[in-house]
Amino acid sequence: MMSSFRSLHIEDCIRIESFDGGLPSNLEEMTLINCSKLESLPRNMHMLSSLRRLDIKDCSSLELFPNEVLPANMENLEIINYSRLIGSLKGTLGDSSSLESLCIEELDAKCISEEGLLPLSLTSLMIHNGPNLENLDYKGLYQLSFLKRLSLLNCPNLQRLPVEGLPKSILYLQRNC
Repeated sequence: MMSSFRSLHIEDCIRIESFDGGLPSNLEEMTLINCSKLESLPRNMHMLSSLRRLDIKDCSSLELFPNEVLPANMENLEIINYSRLIGSLKGTLGDSSSLESLCIEELDAKCISEEGLLPLSLTSLMIHNGPNLENLDYKGLYQLSFLKRLSLLNCPNLQRLPVEGLPKSILYLQRNC
């Protein structure tokens, strides 16, 4: 009975390559860890209206959201150790997203906050272990008027925050670079 479960956790499943047949529409949480051959998420990902949380870790072959956007009601997205992250997120997060929390670990990009990349609905942005992160784009950050928490941990090449400042909405800033 695939329609009866609300949480899906797949870990160390090196043989799974795709989700043929899709997932139940009432799925609320999905975690994928160390699925090295997994190439794509379900094609109907945007139709999973109950999906609130998606965690992806060490799925190196995965194309995150091919030609689609996140489910409209998704609130939390955590991506760990995914080198093609920035290219996959462009056009995916969208302005209409309800995404509140974005956590990225093991980031391989030089800039994460370019204008139009992050959803305006974000209240929490956490970037941990970004050895190549050099700057935070002021225009990209400043448009996040609901952002309350910004956490930047272990980003040794990030020399300074934007000289223009941070969004006034930020209540909590954690920086250990």
